[in-house]
Parts: sequence; C-alpha cells; structure tokens
Amino acid sequence: MWFLALHLPYAYLTFPAALPELTRIAFVGAAAFLGIHIISLRKRAEERLRESEEQFRSIFEQAAVGIAQVAPDGRWLRLNQRLCDIVGYTREGLLTKSFQDITHPDDLENDAANLRRMLVNEIQTYATEKRYIRKDGSSVWVNLTLSLVREPTGAPRCFVSVIEDITKRKRAEHQMQALMESMPDGVLVVNAEGNIVVANAQIESLFGYRRQELLGQPSEMLLPERVRAIHPKHRDGYLAAPETRMMGSGLELYARRKDGSEFPVDISLSAMETEHGRTAISIIRDITERKRAEESLRQRLAELEALHTVSAALRTTQTRDEALPILLDKTLAALETDAGAISLYHADSGELISAVDRGWFAQLDRRPGKPDEGIGGRVFTTGQTHLSAEFQTDPLTRASLREQTPPGWGGACVSIRTGAIMVGVLYVSVPLPRQITTQQVKLLESLAEMAGAALHRMRLYEETVRHLDQLQALHRIDQAIAASMDLPMTLNILLNQVTAQLNVDAASILLLHPHRQVLEYTAGRGFRTDTLQHTRLRLGEGYAGRAALQRKLIYIPELRGRNTDFLRSPYFSAEGFVAYYSVPLIAKGQVKGVLEVFHRAPLASGPDWVSFLETLAGQAAIAVDNAQLFDNLQRSNVDLALAYDATIEGWSRALDLRDRETEGHTLRVTEITMRLAKAIDIGEAELVRVRRGALLHDIGKMGVPDNILLKPGTLTDDEWAIMRQHPQQAHDMLSPIAYLRLALDIPYCHHEKWDGTGYPRGLKGEQIPLAARIFAVVDVYDALRSDRPYRAAWPEDTVREHIRSLAGTHFDPEVVVVFLQTIGEL
Repeated sequence: MWFLALHLPYAYLTFPAALPELTRIAFVGAAAFLGIHIISLRKRAEERLRESEEQFRSIFEQAAVGIAQVAPDGRWLRLNQRLCDIVGYTREGLLTKSFQDITHPDDLENDAANLRRMLVNEIQTYATEKRYIRKDGSSVWVNLTLSLVREPTGAPRCFVSVIEDITKRKRAEHQMQALMESMPDGVLVVNAEGNIVVANAQIESLFGYRRQELLGQPSEMLLPERVRAIHPKHRDGYLAAPETRMMGSGLELYARRKDGSEFPVDISLSAMETEHGRTAISIIRDITERKRAEESLRQRLAELEALHTVSAALRTTQTRDEALPILLDKTLAALETDAGAISLYHADSGELISAVDRGWFAQLDRRPGKPDEGIGGRVFTTGQTHLSAEFQTDPLTRASLREQTPPGWGGACVSIRTGAIMVGVLYVSVPLPRQITTQQVKLLESLAEMAGAALHRMRLYEETVRHLDQLQALHRIDQAIAASMDLPMTLNILLNQVTAQLNVDAASILLLHPHRQVLEYTAGRGFRTDTLQHTRLRLGEGYAGRAALQRKLIYIPELRGRNTDFLRSPYFSAEGFVAYYSVPLIAKGQVKGVLEVFHRAPLASGPDWVSFLETLAGQAAIAVDNAQLFDNLQRSNVDLALAYDATIEGWSRALDLRDRETEGHTLRVTEITMRLAKAIDIGEAELVRVRRGALLHDIGKMGVPDNILLKPGTLTDDEWAIMRQHPQQAHDMLSPIAYLRLALDIPYCHHEKWDGTGYPRGLKGEQIPLAARIFAVVDVYDALRSDRPYRAAWPEDTVREHIRSLAGTHFDPEVVVVFLQTIGEL
C-alpha cells in the first residue's frame, strides 16, 4: 500500500480515468499501514523507557553517594540504599521521617534559609557541609548538594539531593586543628591567593598578632621588605600559592613581628586540599636560640680551625720569614678582617721593628719604636692586652702615627711571648661599629702564645742552622787550607764565606809584607770598582793600619761624611759603604795582615756576629801562615832536591871517571830510559825515581876492586862472582838512605832476566820491577853500541836484532816492542 501511496501522482498522470478508484484504495491502504507503524513505534518507545528506568534504578541504587528526591514539604519521594546506610535507617524506617527530621538542629535554620532562596529562584543549587542525626542518635557529617526540579509551569516539583559522607574527613580536620593548637611551633594555612586562612595559637606568640588580625591578610605582611627583595618568589604570597613550587622543609629566612623586629625562622611546607581549597600549610619555628648557638659554634669552630691551621703552618715552617705572614694572615681570617701587623723585638738595637703588615698598616711609615713608646711599647712592656675603640684617637698611639692612622678603625694589640720572654706584639684592627669581643681576645692571646713558642723554637732553629753553617764554612776553609797551598784561591774561598755567613756586601784581605812592613791588597769580594786593589798602607796608617799596629778590631758604624785616610781613593765614595770592620790577622803572635768587612747599610752586629768575624779572621791568619810556611818549605824542598840530584849526578860522573871505557854511559842510558818510561806511561812521581835509579844503576861497582873492574881481558869465574855482587852492594849502600830507598829498583834488579836466569836474586817475569825491566833493555842496547877493550861496538841494526831475539828470555817482550818503536823515533 505504501508503494501505491508513494506512486499515486504518477498513476494519476498515466491513468486519469481510473483515478477515483485508485485513490480510495490507496488511502485506505496507507491508513492501515500507518496505524500499524505507529503501534510499533510506541511499543519500542515503551520498551526503551522500561530499559532506561531499569538502568536509572540500577545506577540510583548502586551509587556510592546517597541520592534522594524530596518533596517541597520535606517528605521523601525516593531514596537509595546508600542514604539509608549513611543515616542508619532502613528504607521503610527512613520513609517515615521527613528531610528535616534527620537534620542536626544546629543546621536547620541554615537549611531553611537556603531552601527558601531556592524556592524564590535566588539560587538554583545549594551545597553545604552539615550534620545528620543517625537512628542511634550519633551525628554524621555530610556534603550535601541540593537542586530544585520544577514543573513545566514553573511550580516546584521536588528537590534532588546528593549526600556524601565526610565524617572521616571532618574528624581528620578536627584532629588536625587540635594538633595545630597543641604544636609548639606556629602553623599557618595560606590559600592560593596568598591570604592567611588558618593560624594556630603559637603564631600569636611568635609574631605578636591576634589571630583575628591575621585571618584574611596577605601572608607577605610577615616578611621584612629586604627578605621580599632577596626572595622575589615570596612577593605574591608568603609561602602561599602552591604554584610557587616551594614545598619542602629546611627553608631558613627572617620574619617580621608586629613591632617591626626581625627574627630567624625555619619553615616546613606542604600542600593539601582543605575546605578552603588547595592550600599551603607552613610550620614556622623560631630558631633564634639555635642561630645564636650556631653562630657561637661557628665562631668556636673558626677559632679552633685558626688554631689548628696556625699550629700546622708553624710546624711546617722553619724560619720566621716563612712563619710570620702565615700567622698574621690566618689570624686576620679567623677574625674576618684584613688589617693587622706583627712587630718583633730586636735585642741588638733594643727596638720593636715591624716584621709583617696587612691592610692599612702597610701604608704606615712605621719606624722602629722603643718598648716604652706607643700602644705596642706599652703592651710589650706590661704584657697586658690593649683594646682600642679607635686607634686614631687612642691616647697611647704615637704622635708620628696618629695622622697616618685612618679614622674609624679600632682593634686590639696583644703580646707575643714565650714564657717570661717577650718576643713582640700582634695588632688586629676592625672597622667601627664592630669591636673585638672577649672571645676574640682569648683567641688572639692563644694565637700569640702559640706564635711566641713557635718563634722561640724558630729562633733556636735559626741559631742552630747559623752555627751549623758557620761550622760548615769553617770546615770548608779548613779543607781549602789543607787541600791547597794556593794562597789566592784559599783567600777567595774564605772571603766567599765571610760575605755569605756575615751577610755583608764586601770584604778584602790586606797582607803584611814582612820586610817593607806595608799592608798590600791581596784578595777582595763584592766591590763595584777596583779602587782598593792598589792599596798599600804602612802600619798605623788608616783604619786597617791601626788595626794591624794595635792588634785589635776596629768598627766604624758610619763611614759617610768621615774625612780620614781610610779613603784610599777619591772614587771610594762610589762604593756607597756605610759600615766597616777591620780585624788583624795574627798567627803565632805575628801579624800577617788585616781582614776588612764593608756593608752598604747599617750593620746590626751582635756579640755572636763579631765573635764569628774574629774566628774567620783567625782562619784567614792560619791560611796565610800555612801558605807562607809551605812556600818556605817548598823552597827548602826544592833546594834539597836539587842538592840530592846534584850529588847523584856527581856520583855517576865519579863512576864514569873511574871506568873511562864507559864514560858517558850513565847519562846516555838515563836519557833513553826516561824516554822509554814515558812511552810506557810511567807517572811523573815514578819518573823521578826512575831517573835517580838510572843515574845510580852501577853505584855498587864502587865496591868492586879496580883490578877486576878495569881488567882489559876476560874475567875469571871468581872475578865474575865478585863483579856480580855489585847489585847487592848497591842495595846495601842505598837502602839506609830514605831519600834514595825508592830508587833502588834499577840498581838492585837491572841484571835480572825475564826467564829467571839473572842475578842477584833470580827474579822471573813480572817479579822484576818495571823500572828494572825497562832499564835492562836500554843498558844492553847502549853497551853493545859502545867500544869495549874486549870487542868493538856492534852495528845499530845488529844491536836491535839482538835485542829482539832476547825478547821473552832476557827481556820483557812488551818492553822490547815499545823500546824498538821508541828507538826508531830517535
């Protein structure tokens, strides 16, 4: 039918004659079809409604919160099981009660007011926290959200309420509130806008505000302005807005009381949801006492650290020059200042002299002061610490320093001592309004006492080192004296030690010429010019001449401006000397010269210094005396050696004269033997003994009778036996003479043979002294080249071949090789 209805216009155009019947049939069919379709749609709608109602009923009953429909007069129209569980009624029991029946009496008035506002369209929804009375009479806290449903005409139909049990949360909040009130620390709750919403009682005692004055106020009112500037993250709310992400603990800063005073606090922060929304909870603790204790502890630790640091530094340093800057710097660091000074007492001059300065003290023209002058002199004399509010106006400040002292600086001056011995004073200065505290004075006194002990130890160490250096200097001088008789070299070594150990600029030695009695410049060190190198002074002339004549030390502390004959050259002033010492050099009661010492500044020379100067002068006198004695001895030895050599040569000439056939033989063999000995690398000292032995090689023949020694023919066996005794006779003649004992090798052994067949002892190989082995070759060589009564001289080539043939039997083979090479060079 629906097909006909849809196509009716088309049928009308196609079959106009059949239109009335077709129309009736179509409309009847369409009506029937539409009726059936409507019934089907209604059934479907009813089915869907039932499903929706069942779903709503299921959700309504299974909801985690209580849900109810309440008539405008307070009767329950519909409620779920959760609401029954919250108030402790059965569904049937609760339906017998009205909405107002289970509301806590204290909340009825508020509920009534808000319901009236909803009925007159002032508000559409009402949300509040309230209490219900359970069936057992107990209270339960709920979060109630109430909405009004109206009829299409606008008339109220019912209220729909959603009830959430918040008893546990409210109980926790009450417990938290009780905890806040019982806490010893202040507690603030600040909302997201940075305003204070909760404050406990301790906040009142901390800040001096009543709670009513703080609630609703910006939390930054509790911060000093300078803290807000330093911590800009606090400007939009004191520890407040969670978006600042400041949650944590251990935040320390300064807070401000109502009276404007400031005090340190420690803040612990946390964020949580409360009835005021997301809030920041701050636990605030006054840490004034802790800060005071920490500051005291910090100062004590700084003091202990300073004591430890200074002690460690003083233990590792060996000299005052190293220790004093460390002592002062560590002391100033411990007191958190940069101005201070140390002055030490010098016994030689009796003055307090600045040793190290820091800060404005370094700008002062601090000339040495006496122990009874100024603040330092008073402290040094009395040993009592002096505190000064301002050094410039202090009546004890020396007048020469008052104008140089900057205003607004005070401080303390403490004595540095070791036991009862005063060493110096220590100054420490701080700017006003700061003052040195009692605790800091104790620290200064402890450091000064420690410094005194260390400086005393260092003084002893320095004296020990100085004495050791002096002993080493004397030892070096002794070694120079003992090792060398070169007087200029010895005096230069001595002058090096004089300038180094006495710490002076220059020194010289004038030696006394014994015959002319004139002091002459001999050695010098440290002079800029050569003006003194031509010095010649008679005894008694000038300071040096007076020292030599009077035999005593002369000290001139100030040379400048003195017009005396000491100025030995018009250019002497160019040296710039200020202080001068002259010490006579006396050895064995005789004046040997003068030691002069020069310095281009005033000399602080104490008794120890002068004593060591005199010791060095004594060493110089010994050196000069030894050198002169050695020179005299050396001349005597040379004269004696010349006499010995002349005597030996005389003996050798006497032997040659006795045996005219061998005349000249001794000198020839001596010359060749010396050449051969040098070729074999015989030492210089041994060469002297070789020469003497060669000259005396036949000295034993003086004991051979002339009839045997001068016999022209062949000797008999008995005569040869007597002849062969001459080496032993040489030994017997020369060995008692100590001077010639070392030259016996050639006279005693020159007839020994390499194969052991020689005489007088039959020595073999290297048992024969080297000098004798050398001489044996030369002796045979010269004998064969000389005419004898019983034969003519051999040709040179024959002699050399004969000697070569005897290598290894008569002669040392190695000596023969060198001999033939040497002879070939003649």
